[in-house]
Amino acid sequence: MSIHNNLRDLLVEMGSKGIDSKGERYFSRSYTGDSEPLDIRRGKKSTEWNPDIIWIRNGKTFITEIALSENWRSIVGEFTLAKISDAWGILFISDFDYEYLSDLLSILGQSLNYKKWYFYHVEDLKNPRKIAKEVVDWLKKEKFTGWK
Repeated sequence: MSIHNNLRDLLVEMGSKGIDSKGERYFSRSYTGDSEPLDIRRGKKSTEWNPDIIWIRNGKTFITEIALSENWRSIVGEFTLAKISDAWGILFISDFDYEYLSDLLSILGQSLNYKKWYFYHVEDLKNPRKIAKEVVDWLKKEKFTGWK
């Protein structure tokens, strides 16, 4: 199995096992877009999107994309689809050049008026379990208060 798929599966599992400060499930759902694509609609037109990880909390969708082999055009498309799908937020986990991707996402965030986007830069791709734990710890500390 690839690093991408291992990391995706670990994060889906961690999301499904997450609990809040009251001992309740933090996310009501944690799954992959491959198992259940998001249906993006505008009027009568629709398309399916398969984000890597989808977490649902209080009816709001948080999307994670593991962008290890994508080019910047793919990232722009995923960012735009997250905005169109009305996702609460999107996280990119990537080994892409940090400054370049950070600047690109900042420009997109301003252009699309999208405030809840995050970028987690990974340098060492050898241990997906370690990366998944670091990402979850970072999210708990910085973004998802109440996830214990």
